[in-house]
Amino acid sequence: MASARTISSPSPLETVIVSPPTDISEALRTELFALSKVPGWISAAVTRRDGLAIEHTFKSAHEANVLCAMAAAVVGSARSTGDHLRQGPFTYSIVRYVDGLLLVMEAGPEAILTCLLEHDANLGLALMKVTQVARRIEDRLEEM
Repeated sequence: MASARTISSPSPLETVIVSPPTDISEALRTELFALSKVPGWISAAVTRRDGLAIEHTFKSAHEANVLCAMAAAVVGSARSTGDHLRQGPFTYSIVRYVDGLLLVMEAGPEAILTCLLEHDANLGLALMKVTQVARRIEDRLEEM
């Protein structure tokens, strides 16, 4: 397995960028593009629990970064709410907008999978596929 690439600065106040190992990055990208077969699929991303993007299929990194941060917030809020209301562990969240759907699901203990869909997407099919991909992503990340 390839090692992660780290770009750092001599100054302790500058940003340090850590990229996932190339083979994991390619595997995650393959899993995300598997979702493109879902009718109504727009894009998807894998994020860390703190909201930092790991891999995504968005055209704009800015758009992916915003989505990843918000997905982490959705999961954090839903988990806290479930805990306080004693409803058991979080499984997934669906946010319906006028122009689309946002599907957010945990992909193991360290990652979140989020998928943006058109408003008329088949939600049952999307949920089934996203669940399958989330499990495969969890397995891939456990290999690291």
